[in-house]
Amino acid sequence: MKVNNQSDIAKHKPSESEVAKLEQSDAQKREVKKLVLLPDLLYKAQIPSHLVGFIKDIFEPEPDGNCDFQCVAKAVGYNKDGWFQVRKEMVKEILAKKDLYSKLQVKGKIINKIVAGLNMKTLKTKAGRTKWFEKLSHGQVLSNAIIRPVFFVLLPTCDPYLPLRLGPDNSQDPDPIYMLHVNKNHWFLVNI
Repeated sequence: MKVNNQSDIAKHKPSESEVAKLEQSDAQKREVKKLVLLPDLLYKAQIPSHLVGFIKDIFEPEPDGNCDFQCVAKAVGYNKDGWFQVRKEMVKEILAKKDLYSKLQVKGKIINKIVAGLNMKTLKTKAGRTKWFEKLSHGQVLSNAIIRPVFFVLLPTCDPYLPLRLGPDNSQDPDPIYMLHVNKNHWFLVNI
């Protein structure tokens, strides 16, 4: 229905599709609020100084033990609960290439511990400390699973992980993912 004047506006009842668009717009506005502009960022001192000028914005996920997986889900375009899918993809990657990861992690027992840490029964499962992301244990698995370079930005080092088997031609989006570690217990997605 086309609305032409103020009296038409008062009489107009939005259709279901118009309501859905408004709700989607509201959801997008809430999502945009999660993008934190750098000047307002409390954690600026925890970003290596040589990278500060390159950062366009930062996504700060909920600090619920899945923040790292939320960052990856956001970077690859998954929905709000995409962190659960990221975990599943990483487990699938490890189990498919167990020989490779056993060599990279030294002992098979460690592989079983990593898989147990990634597995979550449901979306409501609490992510305690044993379920948190560990860049040394998970970095290479993540990069291989999503076929993208992953850079962990921390003070005093930055750690890169590149896919071992497949290259940019095999990836839907070959751009690197940059994750910033703050307060020794939280991850942000950094847009460079």
